[in-house]
Amino acid sequence: MSLRPSFKSEVNALLLGITFLTRFPTFVLPNWSADACRKAVKYFPLIGVLLGLAIWLPLFFSQYIASPFLRGFMLLVYTSLLTGGIHYDGFSDTMDGLLSGRPPEKMLAIMRDSNIGVFGATTLILLLLGKFVAYSTILSSGGFSLHVAIIFLIVPIWARVNMSIAIVFFPYARKEGLGKAFSEASRIGVLVSAGAVVVALFLYLRCEWQEWFYPLLLSSSFAVCFAQWAKGKLGGLTGDVYGAIAESSELLLLLYFACL
Repeated sequence: MSLRPSFKSEVNALLLGITFLTRFPTFVLPNWSADACRKAVKYFPLIGVLLGLAIWLPLFFSQYIASPFLRGFMLLVYTSLLTGGIHYDGFSDTMDGLLSGRPPEKMLAIMRDSNIGVFGATTLILLLLGKFVAYSTILSSGGFSLHVAIIFLIVPIWARVNMSIAIVFFPYARKEGLGKAFSEASRIGVLVSAGAVVVALFLYLRCEWQEWFYPLLLSSSFAVCFAQWAKGKLGGLTGDVYGAIAESSELLLLLYFACL
């Protein structure tokens, strides 16, 4: 039996995940299909690794900028460009819907509306402001240290681990939609890939694993609670909620490390 078709489908799924979650050039246009979307979810934690590594280069050069506020702002702009701000849209739509106090079907309709409401705008401003403060605080320590580099590697990884967990362990709220295909991903595949990334991280951080274990556990606990709250409001999750979980997880971790 030839493994070539299977290998091609996995590569296509990886490229699709990169195209969907980032603005990295893939140079090959992936085939968007329901099967490819399902397979792509298990690569989300790995794509988080790519995002984390992509932050290191500007992080290194930013040490030569004196103002931590300017460094924080530049990093916020850069990370937004890396993802195309895709999760900002999901975050604002989710907050518009969940905070509206309407019935579930009305919330889903609000979340599909392309116009941003007061709840979405206010919470998005607070999200960006929180990231800016956290970035500036973390970078105020000065040079490009290993500890700071690890923080900016772990944060995007763990946000996408949390998002992957929400995708496969919570039902989808709508009968159709782009997120529907992602929600049908294999739990085993996602858990194996996320577990491999987690094990690799803790093997690397084996001397200081306790320093990282508790904030990561806190972040995942928050993500599960957020997903459960959204499920209670909507009857399930949507693609917008997936993005909101990723952004909320990043903010929580950044604020935790900033407080240290």
